[in-house]
Amino acid sequence: MRVTLLAVLLLFTLAVSPARAATQLALALPSDRLDLQLRRLSSSFATPIIFEHDAALAQAVSLPSGDYSLEAALQTVLQGSGFTFLIQPAGVLIVPVAQENASTTRPQESHLDRHTLDETIVYGFRRSLISARKLKRSALGIEDSILAADIAQYPDLNLAESLQRLPGVTITREAGEGRQISLRGLPPRFTLVQLNGMNVLGNSDSPMDSRGQKTRNRAFDFNIFASELFQQLTIEKSYRAVHQEGGLAGTVRLSTPKPFDTPGLHFNAVLQGGQNQYMDAPATRAAVLAANTWGQWGALFSIAHSQRHSGEWGANTVRWRQASDHDADLSALAPSIQSAWQGAELYQPRGNRYSVWQNEQSRLGITAAFQFQNDTHEMTLDGLYSELDLERNEFHLYPRGASLTPIIPGQTRVLEAEVNAANELIYARYADAQMATESRRQDALTEFTHLKFDWHWQLSEASSLRTTLGHSHANFSMPFSAKIFAEGVSDVTVDYRADRFFWRLSLWQRYAFGRRVVTSRSR
Repeated sequence: MRVTLLAVLLLFTLAVSPARAATQLALALPSDRLDLQLRRLSSSFATPIIFEHDAALAQAVSLPSGDYSLEAALQTVLQGSGFTFLIQPAGVLIVPVAQENASTTRPQESHLDRHTLDETIVYGFRRSLISARKLKRSALGIEDSILAADIAQYPDLNLAESLQRLPGVTITREAGEGRQISLRGLPPRFTLVQLNGMNVLGNSDSPMDSRGQKTRNRAFDFNIFASELFQQLTIEKSYRAVHQEGGLAGTVRLSTPKPFDTPGLHFNAVLQGGQNQYMDAPATRAAVLAANTWGQWGALFSIAHSQRHSGEWGANTVRWRQASDHDADLSALAPSIQSAWQGAELYQPRGNRYSVWQNEQSRLGITAAFQFQNDTHEMTLDGLYSELDLERNEFHLYPRGASLTPIIPGQTRVLEAEVNAANELIYARYADAQMATESRRQDALTEFTHLKFDWHWQLSEASSLRTTLGHSHANFSMPFSAKIFAEGVSDVTVDYRADRFFWRLSLWQRYAFGRRVVTSRSR
């Protein structure tokens, strides 16, 4: 409720801000070439500024700190440069003063007729690609970046799936989503993760048969985060002296958006939906971002939420291992098979299961940023909260005898068996064998909180002071976990003759199953 109220208040504040924020920006351009300054103004006001290459454009100009409209900013930087400007609906044209004066002295020819701009509209994300290329070109080491415009082009379910689009990155998937990344072929625990310049660690757990449960190493689980929360993702693959230790494979730098990344009033909203045969209900994703700047101050707020249901089912085996009789009755088998079985020459499938996994998850992410900047100071307060809530159900039918085979020592009889050329036991029929069912229900919750304050003070052109204070906290809890085991004696047939990777099970229940219930709570 408090989060919703905060979002409504912030959106209302942004919506009722002065209208001049869309036409006036807080700018401060240090001394630089005139052509470069014009390009900066074009980017800041999102307006085409066109000029011909001229040696005079190499002169140095500056723009003092203050609030400027496009016209006022052009007047300031062009003052005394020998150039003037013409504002037209399609953009701004920069021309020499002499040429402008000459055009105005001809009554039969208007300067608007002589300098007419054809409007060209380009749809795409070329600017984002150019920015990523510039970052890679200016990097001192080997690194790759992906920017917000590129992230939004793909329907990635979480941050791990966005990172896999960078060269040298592979991911592991669980429950149909990416979870961890491997960089340059090394395990996930060798990758250092930084969020807004701070080292962070966040872990969830495995939804597949509770393998490993909560991660107990430094591997970062990127499925905690929604991709929409980030402005830039960078992977540094080579080590430099400025890096902190811990990133043997490389360093992943995550950056959330700031108000002055794109000055002015901005509001973006995204709504997505998806459905396939493995989902019980449609998957939904929604994200909203609102940002505004007022002079030297700026604020940004974003929220992303997704919900997804998925299911997996099928037959599998834990592994193939050398068979042992485990005191089973093999008298009905051919002597050659008896000898190979008792001599541990055969390979037997262990832990054959029919399994069903059902996973329901919801992911919530919230970011907020407040920023102040002028000629010498820049202060930024960043906050991020993310929550991954999982509800899982698992159902398994499998042999629970000796070494996860159907054999009950001293009781089970093997009535038939068939071996292939690789000495693999691909078919066997058991009497008085052990079978079991396992049902599991678990709720798992991962919460991640990040807060950082950064202050940059430019003392002079050659020196600066930077102060950073931050706090990051990740919490994993399992409020509810329940398991039910049911065991019984039955006649069982295990058949791999059609496919050695997928088996067929025949089960004739002859005795009632017993039941054992285990419940737990953990945090």
